[in-house]
Amino acid sequence: MIRSKTRLVVAPLVAASLLMAFVPTSVAGSQPREASAQPSHTLGIILDSASDLAGIQLLHGAQAAAKAAGWTVLDTDAQSEPSKAIAVMEDYVSRGVTAILVEVINSALITSGIRAAEQAHIPVISWGGGLAPGVAMSSEQNGGALVANDLLKAMGGKGVGSIITFVFHEGLPCIERAQGFATVMKGHPNIKVNNQAITLTDATATGESATDAWLLTKPKAPIGIFGCYDDPSVGAVAALKQLHYKPGEVKVVGFNAGATALADIKAGWMTGSLFFDNVGAGKFLFADISHILAEGSKWQPVMTEMPSIFVTRSNLAWFESHYGNV
Repeated sequence: MIRSKTRLVVAPLVAASLLMAFVPTSVAGSQPREASAQPSHTLGIILDSASDLAGIQLLHGAQAAAKAAGWTVLDTDAQSEPSKAIAVMEDYVSRGVTAILVEVINSALITSGIRAAEQAHIPVISWGGGLAPGVAMSSEQNGGALVANDLLKAMGGKGVGSIITFVFHEGLPCIERAQGFATVMKGHPNIKVNNQAITLTDATATGESATDAWLLTKPKAPIGIFGCYDDPSVGAVAALKQLHYKPGEVKVVGFNAGATALADIKAGWMTGSLFFDNVGAGKFLFADISHILAEGSKWQPVMTEMPSIFVTRSNLAWFESHYGNV
């Protein structure tokens, strides 16, 4: 299933000028590296976590587009801490970057950094963090309800059974996916749901240990597993193997369609994973920067929803032929 991009215009914003070239990715937690010659146009990127596959893909897309346009890119890992993201934004402002792209971090938690950029007339673009005063554009990647319905269908669609969910409460996309899942589940009160919190640093291990403990309680079949991204679902598959379940006996879904998840889908362990073209999103967001600059004070904040594909065994060959190198 492919979802199309939509736009929602929200409110006016005073934007500024920008443009950029390519620089290597900085080491996690370190100061961003920059070219020896000071460029005239620079994009500062803030990653939520250097271990997040989706964020790295976004970075690669933005870097490729920036290099083609003659921009320089600075990037720093905020290590999933809003306070560090704020500090990085303030540092970027002091360096005089022409635009800032923030990955995943909830915009509502970094308002002081956004305000510093706004006061310096530096546009802020959010990927997955939502709109807030001072944010020119936010690209959203939800799909929670879509994947929840696909999971229920895989479980037989009879409105009975048990599901364990894994949610990262510091990441807005995961929060929104959990909300979408919860909305769908309101219509299925006879399915017992077990909610588990995860962090980016131990999501796979938590997925494995929590699934193992949960399955030992003998939850009522049919059984489903919903991860707000692939890592905890991959960990859950490891638990299924250790407990001698058969492929497909428990229905498992995730988000991002990373390499391990695709291998699990191919082997029948995972039902599917919702893929967002994160490399394309990086290029798309960079391209829209020129629109923000061109319109200046006439620019209105925009929320976009990126296209998605629910990858299953039935469309896996097609998917790999089109996106195998992302």
